[in-house]
Amino acid sequence: MQRLFLTIFFAIGCAYTINAQVGSVTNEFDSLQKQAKEFYKQDKYAEALPIAKQAVENAEKTFGKESKQVIQSLYLLASIHLSLWDATKSEPLLKRAIKSSEKVPDLTKFDTVNILDKLGECYEELDKESEAEKYYREALEVREKKLSSTHSDIALSYSNLARVLTRLSKYKEAEPFFKKAIEIKEKSHDNNQVDLAETLDGYA
Repeated sequence: MQRLFLTIFFAIGCAYTINAQVGSVTNEFDSLQKQAKEFYKQDKYAEALPIAKQAVENAEKTFGKESKQVIQSLYLLASIHLSLWDATKSEPLLKRAIKSSEKVPDLTKFDTVNILDKLGECYEELDKESEAEKYYREALEVREKKLSSTHSDIALSYSNLARVLTRLSKYKEAEPFFKKAIEIKEKSHDNNQVDLAETLDGYA
């Protein structure tokens, strides 16, 4: 009986140790992501960059190269590069993230659509408007399946598409998207006047 008790006690102790170790490495990743996000939100991109790189490396070692955590950390790192006007470094990170998203079942559609939007933004920065249009259309398609037609995120997709179509001199295609975006934003109770002004400016 004593031997059985010791065996059970040892097994419980090992399980507790393993859980504690898993919790520790998960907390390390969460801490890195949080620090990088805070710097990013404060527009301190140079400070955010090395921490975001660490978060990607940590996620790869801890969760595997095709995991939700890696995709989220790649997205943040790519966003920081874009804010530093370095779209050439942002592009491969986002392409990797969107490719991995097809293999990660617990990634939400809204995580995926954010990557699609960021890819559109990246290609606009690289003056590859046709590529940008492709990803903005994909983002709109996902949103239209998940959200109401008057949701502010739908307006965002309309604005993105209208802007890039205008840059492609596809003015007739751009016009209805501008109108729809403006209509949604004018009716929105949490209307952002800055966003509305930018949309109207693009339409004008």
